Order: sequence, then structure tokens, then C-alpha cells
Amino acid sequence: MFHLAPVFSVRILTLHHVLVLNSRVALGPYGSHIVESSGRLGLYFEHN
Repeated sequence: MFHLAPVFSVRILTLHHVLVLNSRVALGPYGSHIVESSGRLGLYFEHN
């Protein structure tokens, strides 16, 4: 089960990256800033 963790991490990061790119197009700089901040919070809680 543990060998799947890196794959999930990569998929989550890729999904997050796509969301950030989409938000930049749809919402502009302010929207992407919100998504990036929430993504950093998610990564912070995931690793601590």
C-alpha cells in the first residue's frame, strides 16, 4: 500500500497544477493566488 503513496502525491500535485493554471485563466491573478495558498496549506498539513 505504501508504494502507491508517491504516485498519489504526483497525481495530486499534477491536479493542483492544472487547477492553478485553470484558475489563472478563469479568475486572473487574484483567483490563482487563492488556489495556490490553499494548495500550500494542504501540502503543509499533509507533511506535518
